[in-house]
Amino acid sequence: MAVALIASGVRDGPVLRETSVALLPRGESVRRTGPRRDGEATKPFYFIAFFARRKPVPAQALVYNSCAKTSVVTNTGRVPREPYPDERRGQAMKVVWIVPQQALKTGSGGVSSDLASTRYRALIPMQGLIACGHDASVVGLDRDCADDVRAQIADADRVVFIKNYTDPVCAETVLEEQRARGVPTWFDLTDDRFEGEASEHLHRMTMLADHVVTVSATLQNIIRQYTRKESAIVGDPYEGPRGAPRWSPDGARVKVLWFGYGSNLPALMKVLPGLADAGRRFPMDLRIVTAGVQGIERYCEKFNRTSGAALALKYVPWSSAETWNSLGATDLVLIPAMLDEQWTLAKSANRMVEALWAGRFVVAHPIPSCLEFADYAWLGADLAEGISWVMRNQESIAGRIRAAQDRIAAAYSPDSIAAQWERILEMA
Repeated sequence: MAVALIASGVRDGPVLRETSVALLPRGESVRRTGPRRDGEATKPFYFIAFFARRKPVPAQALVYNSCAKTSVVTNTGRVPREPYPDERRGQAMKVVWIVPQQALKTGSGGVSSDLASTRYRALIPMQGLIACGHDASVVGLDRDCADDVRAQIADADRVVFIKNYTDPVCAETVLEEQRARGVPTWFDLTDDRFEGEASEHLHRMTMLADHVVTVSATLQNIIRQYTRKESAIVGDPYEGPRGAPRWSPDGARVKVLWFGYGSNLPALMKVLPGLADAGRRFPMDLRIVTAGVQGIERYCEKFNRTSGAALALKYVPWSSAETWNSLGATDLVLIPAMLDEQWTLAKSANRMVEALWAGRFVVAHPIPSCLEFADYAWLGADLAEGISWVMRNQESIAGRIRAAQDRIAAAYSPDSIAAQWERILEMA
């Protein structure tokens, strides 16, 4: 059955820390049959400002400036800085992250983003640096608010730029200006688009910035390959609540979850025939949580009419709340990948981390960033075989999830990731 799916939005990705791995040649992959056994209108302009304090300061006022036509989220006053916790690490920094203006939104809960890269690479690290005593903020940039951004970052002593595919020239211009002023700059690159429409933007941002940060050893190698520039690796924090490790299917059908950007859906579609075959032995309900994909509901309906009872698909529109709800309701999480695509091999393990942190087992293709979780999840080329392995080894699943969560708590907490950012930013 040939179905065209048109995905909109920005391909995105992250990971926290990962083992050092070599860049795999195109088409080459790693195969593992299972975990090792034990013993192995007016566009709003957002500026989030929190001043130096030991603990994160919540936004306390939303001020609309009718002259500048900007929305500003800020706390109500500057707080004198307490003594720095470790004087050997220097004075408090003023750090500004510059992200695409369209990536930020306001709501009853304050400022947030639907883009994982903005949350993992800017909003959460910002809060962590504030807790360490730094003056940190996140600014949304496009050409309509560029002058406002320049004013907001005039006294910054560290500026971190996130990729900006919606207004690349504007981001490149402001980066070049900051470097000319002598302000240390970083470009944080979280996915491989060095070939295609975004190639020029990534090259320019990488070469203009004083320093480059990325999310995985594989992407670090790709950056070196295309630009001959070195980069530092900073991981992504876990985001959701820690869930109780659970493997206890409560019915005749196994509940499986896939969540992510629409650009990752082709990898899921590719494995559906194999999952349907496995479903004849272990009937499954597959919940698909995503957004911005035309025709996905019709695709699920048509698939269900032909697959019988073996595998039933259900599409659910993405939201942060829906992601946590679906993780709580599922038995296991499926993370397929296109192993013959270099950009896929460069992805982070953020979905692996979120799923295990939520207390759910993962069956995934073995992209390099996921290899450090080989003892806690099933990694291999045939995901249907992985589900069969889970059904044969049900007694070990909860223990593996619990061990994974201990590792994640130590390495991928917001505090741990903020410390990584702090060390890199202080080196300038």
